[in-house]
Amino acid sequence: TGKMDEQTMSALDLAVEAGMNKNALDKLSVTLGHTPTWLEVAKKQLGKPYGWDESKKQYPDPPKSFDCSSFVGWIYSYGFSKKLTRRVESIYQETVKVDEPKLGMLIVFHGTYDSNYDGKKDVNDKSHIGIWLGNNQFIHASSSKGVIISNLNTYYKSIFDSFRAVPGIKY
Repeated sequence: TGKMDEQTMSALDLAVEAGMNKNALDKLSVTLGHTPTWLEVAKKQLGKPYGWDESKKQYPDPPKSFDCSSFVGWIYSYGFSKKLTRRVESIYQETVKVDEPKLGMLIVFHGTYDSNYDGKKDVNDKSHIGIWLGNNQFIHASSSKGVIISNLNTYYKSIFDSFRAVPGIKY
């Protein structure tokens, strides 16, 4: 897994060219005709720094910072009433791969850091996670920028693993 077929990559490239501006969540809400509650809560977290200091809190206590899995877990505990485990690899194992992602599903990446401390990024490790917004975008806690919306650009495509759905949730 982790490789996208040519057709999927072409579609993603077109979506990147089309892009969305910094008001991505507002535009998404207009497109949907409403704003899902979890999306409103996620939007309020934009700009929060990356960190592990308070990342074990559950909703409604918003942490002052997030790492990627704590952000996803906190949003899911609020918006979907679903408690997720704390590690990306564990979340990956508890979810189901999907080919056609829907709003709110998870996007998982591999090889983003050196988990074995051997000087090399571990390409097989599921090491980063975010929430799919559609239009080639996802919201996540970036280690360098905090909670942001990113495009599935060339870098993210190169480390893309899969889209995932949490069993029992209707997206």
